[in-house]
Amino acid sequence: MTKKYLIRALIFVLIATAALLFSDWYKQYKKDANVLGKYTFAETRQNIRRMAHIRISSATNNTFNLRRQGEYWRFQEAADYFVNPDSLANLYNMINNSVIMNVQPGDKKLFADTGLVAPNVTKADTKFKGTRIEIFDDEELLLNDLIIGNSLDGGEYHYARQTNGSYVYNVSQIGIFSGSPQSWIPYPLLKIKENMIEALVLDGRILNRQLLHDIKPHLTFIKELLDALSFLRYDGIAKLSEFKQTFPDTQPQTIKVITPLGLIYTLNVYHNDNTYWLTVRLQMDKIARTEVAAFIGENQKYFKDWVFQLSPEQGAALYDTQIGE
Repeated sequence: MTKKYLIRALIFVLIATAALLFSDWYKQYKKDANVLGKYTFAETRQNIRRMAHIRISSATNNTFNLRRQGEYWRFQEAADYFVNPDSLANLYNMINNSVIMNVQPGDKKLFADTGLVAPNVTKADTKFKGTRIEIFDDEELLLNDLIIGNSLDGGEYHYARQTNGSYVYNVSQIGIFSGSPQSWIPYPLLKIKENMIEALVLDGRILNRQLLHDIKPHLTFIKELLDALSFLRYDGIAKLSEFKQTFPDTQPQTIKVITPLGLIYTLNVYHNDNTYWLTVRLQMDKIARTEVAAFIGENQKYFKDWVFQLSPEQGAALYDTQIGE
């Protein structure tokens, strides 16, 4: 074969390759454009029973993973703790009902104006970035990969785009979807209002409701303790087994909260390296109402395998509860 024919063959290969690449691009281009009125998460919606893994990347490029384990969804980076049920319900509503209401060609400027710059673009300011959501099935096959941007109306309508797409969509039914890791964890840990407390056990001493009412104005630590129990927050979470291996000799301060129904919250508060950690165990006394056993059976799973890091203020309120002589 002469040099002339070799050059012709090479040119033919280059043209064929370019044509193939253009064809693939054009198909994706038309696919992105021809979606008006269709479901935003169409592939996931069609395979909703197989949805098993969700990866979310926030505007600050903080990436975390939600994984389905049996009948529950777990937060991988939060010691496989349970996913916030409200956020999960909103996610399913978004997947099942979000529709593409408008489509327009996009460019870098429009992406920035609508908050649709990809989270991993390092040179862009976070205010121009959106939240990326990747959804996988039970074989780790990608179902949908979108970036959710700014709200159009301060409500449920948002800008969105395919992560590798060139069109900007207006989509409905986004709801409370968030790239904040905190929004995917159940919160608060406990809400035990003062009127739900029949008695507290501190330092082995029983303080009944009337006594708590009488001493609360005079003992600051009692007021701080009751305030903390009414809305108990947590800043971190770890597996209880790993915590015990790390701090095998740490002894807790124990508080028992007894309710009128006979439900008992046993709180063990640990103080290590200037941090406070809490374990929770649900029990019932001998005269507990019949519904207490069912409540414990349903809710014990949220506590038994984990330890929760408290804020310094609430940790101190629960730990520094020695009554003295």
